[in-house]
Amino acid sequence: MILIGLAGPTGAGRTTVARRLSHGHSFQRLLFRGPDLERDETWQQQYRERFEFHRERGTPGVVLNVQSDAEAQLIRDQGGQVWLLQRPGYLTRAGDRYIGIVPQAPDRGLLNDGPVAALYNRVDKLLDDLMDEQFAGKQAG
Repeated sequence: MILIGLAGPTGAGRTTVARRLSHGHSFQRLLFRGPDLERDETWQQQYRERFEFHRERGTPGVVLNVQSDAEAQLIRDQGGQVWLLQRPGYLTRAGDRYIGIVPQAPDRGLLNDGPVAALYNRVDKLLDDLMDEQFAGKQAG
């Protein structure tokens, strides 16, 4: 199963990328909800079980709202990647929830600096690269 977590501030394009992955590539959209995952082992276990549920069915997943290093690590522990979206020149509004909340060291960067079609092309390319890497890893192992 492919698992991708999306990080980035409000307006960076996380929802647009999740829509592309779900509609264009049959990904299941997932959200982190609940208490702070960094301190709550019960919630972490529930997400591990949700990821395993999708893995058993072969359903790829995309987590729309990765906000902390603990959430990013939870995705990586399941063999997933965290993609950081950036949208230069976009001004977030005061009070937006995701301002400045970005996990450390994302696995991939995704620049959103043009029309939606260009962003979709970048998403498709990153996904192709990820699938090629996973295929190469299976061949080597």
